[in-house]
Amino acid sequence: MLPTETGSDTGVFSPSGFKWLSEDVYPAPVVVNQDNKTGFLFGSPIVEDKIAPQQSLQQVMSGQSPELLNGQFLIVVFDHKSGSMHVYNDRYASLPVYYDYSPEGFFLSHRHSDLVRYKRQGSGISFVAERLFETIAFQRQLLDRTLDERSRYLLPASVLRVSKNGCEHQRYWRPAFSKRDDGVVSAGGELSELLQQSMQRRMSDGRRYGIYLSGGHDSRTVLMASPQKPVCFTVGYSDNYEVGCARKIAGAAGAPFKFFEFPRDHQALVADQAAEICGGMYAIDNALFLGLADRVRQEADVVFHGHALDYLFQGMYLPAEYIKFLNRPTLLRRQTGYWSDMASQFVETIPYRLKYIDLYGLCRPEWRSRLRESMHDSAQAIIEDGRDVCCDKEDLWEYFLIHGLSRHYSWPNIGTKAIGVEQRTPAFDNDVFDFYLSLRPEHRLTAGVLRCAQLKLDRRIAMINTGNLGMPAAASPLFKTGWLMTRKLLRHVTGLQHLKAPSASDRTWPDRDLHMQSIKSYQELARQALQSEQLVDILPFFDWDRVRQVGEESFEKANGGAGLMVNLIGLHLMLKGTD
Repeated sequence: MLPTETGSDTGVFSPSGFKWLSEDVYPAPVVVNQDNKTGFLFGSPIVEDKIAPQQSLQQVMSGQSPELLNGQFLIVVFDHKSGSMHVYNDRYASLPVYYDYSPEGFFLSHRHSDLVRYKRQGSGISFVAERLFETIAFQRQLLDRTLDERSRYLLPASVLRVSKNGCEHQRYWRPAFSKRDDGVVSAGGELSELLQQSMQRRMSDGRRYGIYLSGGHDSRTVLMASPQKPVCFTVGYSDNYEVGCARKIAGAAGAPFKFFEFPRDHQALVADQAAEICGGMYAIDNALFLGLADRVRQEADVVFHGHALDYLFQGMYLPAEYIKFLNRPTLLRRQTGYWSDMASQFVETIPYRLKYIDLYGLCRPEWRSRLRESMHDSAQAIIEDGRDVCCDKEDLWEYFLIHGLSRHYSWPNIGTKAIGVEQRTPAFDNDVFDFYLSLRPEHRLTAGVLRCAQLKLDRRIAMINTGNLGMPAAASPLFKTGWLMTRKLLRHVTGLQHLKAPSASDRTWPDRDLHMQSIKSYQELARQALQSEQLVDILPFFDWDRVRQVGEESFEKANGGAGLMVNLIGLHLMLKGTD
């Protein structure tokens, strides 16, 4: 848990009310006393290309802007003279912060569940139905809101000033979308250098390093960019095809390799802890990396991973479609353009929304238009917030994505990797992020810049097959489409089943529908959620008879309902855990 501050009878803020559970914060916070101030720093900020937490904290306490810092950090400074507190976060909001100011005092934590517990045990909490629906529908919350009316999430690059007079929020940095004019190959070469610089900075303190390595694109790119070869940790439910790809990548890099196997019911076993971490704000099946801390700590003090490289550099959320050939989809993509009403386009098409089920169809008729309008209003508010820095619709679409990166649905991925060991995110580097902001959609539509960077870093590793498609990672979409068609033709001619593309069982992440069908203990958690009176109370928009029917059907066959069940399990367990 990050800091909690409940204030005092006098309304003066001081370190005496500042608490944390050190076993849950890696690294433990740096504490500095200077100039009648006490400062606390969480994370691993970078100064002049070196990890420098103490220097970073002293600079901010002396009045320098946090904009001069690189990397991931959260800083809390108490001013003894004024009795006030200042909170500073990085431009990625990499450590999510939830806070609440009320007559009872001030509260701040990196876990929303802590805030819910605090409010429920105090004056109470009134959940907002529209925000709960938004969280389920988008698998995340937009803007700076939480699930109740008053408490807030701290947006990136912010200074939060807290005193007896209240809270004041200000941003010290804003993104700049100045576009580059060079081609994919040139940009790819620059990205390869920037990633190497990022890893050099994050390996500048002489620790023992590890990396969570999958069989995909992103973590292998981080491994290729590393000046030292970290211990590679790969997780899965079996030693399957993706694990084999990761083992081959590690071997080609000359890095040690460790495979950690999960029990089949892993997600049910860790559901309570996952719900505590997610706090009702994320789907709990993204909190995958639980139960590994003891084994990881034997090998590494710091772990890396490939988070954010996919949605920053692979164009996975651009408005685009796959081109068809002979009425069959290929791996070639083209942009589809932007609607005049971009808020509606985001609500209706963003790929990470909860798909495969008619969510509005499960709502009571009198709620449907109200929920749609609320979703649209949230998206439109982000557009308005970005107008000061966005030059066109391309920029505004990207602004949807970067408006609070720790609000992204996959943040629990990072959050659970940080349990028991320090994690560092190479993509959360100021130079790398500025480079991303300079890219045009055509640079990212087919991951061209990232593929060129991979080939520049290490062609051998770049051309090892991925766990998702079983084809070379850095191969072009045209090459992969030809490979796909040839493989399918050969399978039909020869009948050889090994020519099939990897299935769900060949990959680390389980298919939601298949997992719900096969794990009885997971089904039992879903049934408990479906019968929860607390959920019925805070989710009044649902037609619960229909929701329960969809849930029961999802236990027997794939109907797209498993995603909704995962969200309901997480909300139910969060409510139970915060009573």
